Amino acid sequence: MIALEFKFIAGTYHATPWHENVQEGGVEWPPSPWRVLRAIIASWYTIGQIGSEQTAIDSSAQRLSVILDKLCEPPRYLLPQATLGHSRHYMPTNGKPSLVIDAFVTVPKDKPLIIYWDNVELTDSEKAMLGALVSNIHYLGRAESWVEASLADNTAASRIREDKTYFESFIAASDTNVNSTRPLVKLLGCMNEQEYSKWMKDNVNNFQGLALPQSFFDALQAQTSRLKKEGWNRPPGSKVLTYLLPGKEKALRIIPVRSIKPIKNNPTIARFVIASAVRPNIKYSLSLAERVHTSLVKLSNKEPVFTGCDSYGNPMRDGHKQAHIFCEPISERLSQRRTIGYITIYAKHGFNERARHALENLRRVWGYGGHDIRLMLLGIGNEEDFRDSVPLLSFSDSWIYATPFVPTRHPKLTRAGKPRLDSENGLQIGSPEHDLRRLLKCSGFVPSQVKLRKPDPKFSGFTIERKTGGGIRAGNTGYYAELKFDKQVCGPIAVGYGSHFGLGLFVPSKQA
Repeated sequence: MIALEFKFIAGTYHATPWHENVQEGGVEWPPSPWRVLRAIIASWYTIGQIGSEQTAIDSSAQRLSVILDKLCEPPRYLLPQATLGHSRHYMPTNGKPSLVIDAFVTVPKDKPLIIYWDNVELTDSEKAMLGALVSNIHYLGRAESWVEASLADNTAASRIREDKTYFESFIAASDTNVNSTRPLVKLLGCMNEQEYSKWMKDNVNNFQGLALPQSFFDALQAQTSRLKKEGWNRPPGSKVLTYLLPGKEKALRIIPVRSIKPIKNNPTIARFVIASAVRPNIKYSLSLAERVHTSLVKLSNKEPVFTGCDSYGNPMRDGHKQAHIFCEPISERLSQRRTIGYITIYAKHGFNERARHALENLRRVWGYGGHDIRLMLLGIGNEEDFRDSVPLLSFSDSWIYATPFVPTRHPKLTRAGKPRLDSENGLQIGSPEHDLRRLLKCSGFVPSQVKLRKPDPKFSGFTIERKTGGGIRAGNTGYYAELKFDKQVCGPIAVGYGSHFGLGLFVPSKQA
């Protein structure tokens, strides 16, 4: 057995998953095998080549390649208790300060992370080389993730297994039942030399014009910036490993954050990030918004801003007082799916103290397949606080659909059976475009141009009917729409059936 020990001496671990942007607030926990092996190679570059002759370098590279080939076997983990957190600060970008999210995991300084391979054996010389390289690793992930790393002795893993403050090692989904109710996490693993050679042979015609690494060892040394610039959805030589978390709320806790700054007036925005390993598809945004709505109604004891009804249960006449729940899509490079990365909750007239308490205590909603969807509150504030980082709140003169627009009225006909036209714009009254323009005008938006088309192929399978509650819906069709304005207007823009639950949502065209 081979075991590596990483002690985070600052008590924090910062690392962005390969397929995510740092602004998404995700943390790669535990460190992926791909990251660990690249850290070993980085150590080899700093001490294995300095002052060496070329022959010695080649020999050292060959020995390291043999070691890493063995370590491409998916490892297991022994995890200390960890807590997910983040800080927020402004950084100058292009002469303008931008709000930056720095997500991290906090771990006890005296509780090391153990990564081990049960079935891997190394020779004494290989152990000596690996031990020297590992001990020279001073950070793992980003540079502020300081570590003391070492090659653990044969009894280290056994001792830590007996420590009740630790959690069982991650178990690869291939080793057990994938339908387990335990949460899943996806990590980047490494192909060994045999797997990489087969992958190269099978894909030689798919990457013409690209300089592919000639071996798995070369693939591990490829620059991430170059790979992303070339459009790789994941590094060549990598593979996706699915692990099972030790158990709900055990291995990684989430502590909610309070508001962005001291609140003087009632805030109007609450921003969440999906912290689950398995994010729901954007096609199910209506369903997810309903689940979030149900949780907030319960947590707030039926606060009117969430129910849309007064204390007597009667619908409020001004529907704009009810909160909107917007699910925002992101692109997952590992799977090429458009999934929900963030949830923004907007209330035009603000959240009172009881509503804020409910938002701060919203931690999770149930998910399909037994995998609950974990939510992390990024902050509570006003539109100005989020304008630069949330596209749907920004200014633009050109807007495009994020979710389908579902009309609320049916087309009207005359007694002769001909379309009844609106004298102002010549459109058939109640037609989809007429209804869209009417609803936009009611919300204070008057576009100079509206392009409305038949259902977009992207809307295939899109949920456009609520499971609970009412609402007026004209048919079972969602439409593709684009809006042009004579001057810039600020969002959010959401109209039509289910708009309080994220349907009929528009984003600036440059952000689509």
